[in-house]
Amino acid sequence: MITEGRFVKTWLPVHLKLASPYVDRFVLVDDGTFPPDTKQYLSQFTNRDIVILTRKWDNCHVCQRNVYIDYLKKEGGVQWCLVMDSDEFPSRQLLEFYSKLGDDVTTGYATPSHDIRYNKPPPLEGGKNLNISSENTKTELPAGQLNGHEEREPISPAIPAGEERSSTHKRGVTAETSVNPRPSGQGGGQIRIGYRIPIDPVFTYYFGDNGYLEEKVSGGEEPPDEVKKLAEALGITEYAFFRQFDFKKLNIFPILDQVRYEGTVHEALVGVKSTPLNYPYYHIKALWEVHRDGFRNYVEGGSGVNLGDKNPHYVEMKQMFPSMNWHDVRKLEDLTPILLWFYMNAGDTGHEWSSETFDIYMYIQYATRSVLPFKYEKTWILENPVYFEIKDLYNAILHRDPDPSGLESYSKAFYEKTLDEIIESILKSDEFLSHFSNL
Repeated sequence: MITEGRFVKTWLPVHLKLASPYVDRFVLVDDGTFPPDTKQYLSQFTNRDIVILTRKWDNCHVCQRNVYIDYLKKEGGVQWCLVMDSDEFPSRQLLEFYSKLGDDVTTGYATPSHDIRYNKPPPLEGGKNLNISSENTKTELPAGQLNGHEEREPISPAIPAGEERSSTHKRGVTAETSVNPRPSGQGGGQIRIGYRIPIDPVFTYYFGDNGYLEEKVSGGEEPPDEVKKLAEALGITEYAFFRQFDFKKLNIFPILDQVRYEGTVHEALVGVKSTPLNYPYYHIKALWEVHRDGFRNYVEGGSGVNLGDKNPHYVEMKQMFPSMNWHDVRKLEDLTPILLWFYMNAGDTGHEWSSETFDIYMYIQYATRSVLPFKYEKTWILENPVYFEIKDLYNAILHRDPDPSGLESYSKAFYEKTLDEIIESILKSDEFLSHFSNL
C-alpha cells in the first residue's frame, strides 16, 4: 500500500485488523509524512510484521508503487502481493482466496470494485480571486474512524456509529441526506446522499438559481453484513452501496522479475497475465472526492486511462494552464484559464474524457463555492480502459477502427490473455485471412 501520515491513526488500523488473519506481513510505502512512532502505534492492531518503506512524494504514482515491487523482488522465493489503496478494503471472500494461493504463478487476478459513497462536506479550496478563504482546522481522529481525504486537507471527525444526524455543518457547508427508515448505523440500499452548498452571493446574483449548489446520489442496494460492519468500524452511519462488475483492478499478483508498474495516474501492472475474479473489494469515497480525483486524473494523465495527448482538450489545457502540477492547479488561485478552457469545451460530451471533464466542472464549484456561468451536461459514453490499445491493434492489422462487437470481445480478452495471444487471434480471424493472407 502506498499511503501517508494522515492515515496512520484513521484508516490503517482498520486495514490491519481486517487483513491480519490472511496475510503474513504488511508493506507500507510512506510518502515522507509518517510520524516517528508509526510502527510502534500500528503494531498494537496486528501480530504480523509491518514493513515501512519511505519515498518522498513527488507526484509519481508509478515510482511510489514500484517501491514495494522492488522490495519484494529482493526477498526471493514465491511471493504473492495483495494491493489495496488507503480507501480500498478487501472483502472476506477476496482475503480467503488470497490466503489459499500456492506456487502457481502463471497469472494474477483482477477483482471488481464495489462502491461505498458517503457524506462528508468538501473543504473550501483556493478561490483567492473570489476573496474566499478556508479555515485552518486540524482535528485528529481516534484510531479506527474515517476521514476520507485523498489530499492533505484538514481531517474532520467522523460521525460516531449510532448517532443520528441528518446534516453536517462545517465552514458554511451543509451536507444533507435523506434516508429510508432503518436501524441507526445501517446505511446502504435506497439511500440518498449529497450536498447543498451555499455559494458566493455575487455568483448567486448573476448565475445562481437559489444560492445553492446541489448534488445527490440516490439508489444503491442493501449492503452485505460485512459492509455494514466495515462502515461501523470506520464511523460511517449514512452511505450508499453499489455493486459493480464492469471495472476490475489487477490487485492480486505474483512477484516476478518482469512485473512492474507503468503509466501515469492510472498506472498499469505489466509483466503478468490477468485473470478476472468476482470477489470484490470496497472503495470508499465522498461525492466531492470522486470529482476531485477526476480533476487530478485529467491534469496528470489526460483523463480516461492515461489518454495524454490522445485527448485534444488535454493538449489545449497544457497550453493554457501556467502549471500542470496537480498541487499547483488544485489551489485554483486563478480561475481565468480554466474558465476559458471550459467555455470552449462545455458542449463536448460523449467522449472517453467527458466524465472527468464533468468532474472538473463540479469540483471547481465545490472548491470555490461558486457557480460556473454555463452548463456542462452529464452525457458521456462508458469509458473503456483499453479502447485505444484495441483501436491501435485493429488499425495496425486490419487497417480500420474496431466495430462494437470486436471492441467488446477483445477488451474482455485484454484482461484474460497476453498481448501476443490477442495479436495471434486477430491474425487468425476470417477478416484478416480473407483480405491480407497474401501479405
